[in-house]
Order: sequence, then C-alpha cells, then structure tokens
Amino acid sequence: MKRENEKLLIKALAEELDAGEHALLQKRLDFDPTMKETLHAWRKVDSRLKNYHPDFGKGFTQGVLMKIIQRNDQSEGQKDLYRLMVRISMSAAAAVVLLLLYVVWQENSIALDGLLGLAGLKSDDFTNLLANY
Repeated sequence: MKRENEKLLIKALAEELDAGEHALLQKRLDFDPTMKETLHAWRKVDSRLKNYHPDFGKGFTQGVLMKIIQRNDQSEGQKDLYRLMVRISMSAAAAVVLLLLYVVWQENSIALDGLLGLAGLKSDDFTNLLANY
C-alpha cells in the first residue's frame, strides 16, 4: 500500500477528510479491495479502542503516589551512601598517593623493593630478620 493511501486512510479514521479527499478515497476503495479491507480492519480496531475503558481499583492513584514517594526516599538514601563512599575512596586514594610520594622521596625510585620497604637489604639481613623474629 502506498504512503499516500495510508495517509488517506488515517485521515478517514480521524474524520479529517475534505470533500475532494473523500471522493478520492471512495474512488481508490472501489478500485482496490485490499485497501477497503484494510480500512475496515482499522475501523474495527479504532472502535474497540474508543470503547475500551480501563478499570483501576480503588486506591490505585494513592498506591502509585506512595510508591513514587518511597522511591524518592530510597534515592536520597542511595545518594547519601554514594557520597560517603566517594569521601572514603578519595581519602584512601590520597593516602596511597602520599605513601608513594614518600617512598619516591626516600628511595628515589618506584622499584618494588622500595614500595615493600626492602630496598637496601642484603641476603644476610633477611636471615637476621627471620632469626630474630
């Protein structure tokens, strides 16, 4: 079905056809039985939708509003938790940076031995450390 035919059918369903468009639609409906079936099917759907009345139980509106309020309250709690976690992680990151700066300042390198506090130790030092421990 052409886009133009679909537009005519939609206008017909919305009852927005002028006299010229109405005559054109009737002419096309007489010529094309598929288009006629489509219009009939769309009118059935349109009438069913117009006759549909949703039924919500008593207190539905209040229930929805309460859930929205509870969700907002949970959101505030989650925001507070997130802020706390950011503060703690920023403090931990600052402590790690300070520790790394101190090691670099003391050892003049970022070698693994320096980070572990083992820089400058000899194999005899390990034996003494383990024997005295």
